[in-house]
Amino acid sequence: MSRSVHTAIGEYLVLAELLKRDHEVYLAHGPTQTEWDIVKCTANGVKRIQVKTISWPKRRTVNLNPVTEYDYLVIVLLNKPTTPNEIRNSFFLIIPADQIAPLLSPYNAKRQNKQRTIYISSILSDIQTSNLGIHLNNWNCILTE
Repeated sequence: MSRSVHTAIGEYLVLAELLKRDHEVYLAHGPTQTEWDIVKCTANGVKRIQVKTISWPKRRTVNLNPVTEYDYLVIVLLNKPTTPNEIRNSFFLIIPADQIAPLLSPYNAKRQNKQRTIYISSILSDIQTSNLGIHLNNWNCILTE
C-alpha cells in the first residue's frame, strides 16, 4: 500500500470519528492549508488538526516538525488486517499542540526547527501505561472546544 493511500485512510478515519460525534469538520485542501489536514469549525473560529498515519504495530515512529501550525496532532495507529476477513481496530493518539514537545525523542533534540521523532510501542498495554496513554483515543480534548 502506498504512502499516499495510508495518508488518505488516516485522514478519513479521523474525519469519520469527528463526524460521528456530530462535529462540523472538513478536509483541508490547498496551498494555504499545508500544515494541517482537517478543519473543525467552532463558535469561536476554527481548530486545525494535523493527521499522521503509521502502519502499526510494524512501524512505531512518527516524524514531525516541532514548530506547529496546527492545534491538534492525531496519530493514527493503522492496524491493518492480514487476511480479508480479519478485523483489527485502529487506535488514535490525540495530542494538543502544546503537549507535543515532551513526547519528542531526546535523541534528536539538537535538530532545531527540523524533523523530530515520537516513538510508539508496538504493544497496546505499553502505550496505555506510557506518557502517551492519556492521549489514546482521547477525542474529548478536541470535542470540548
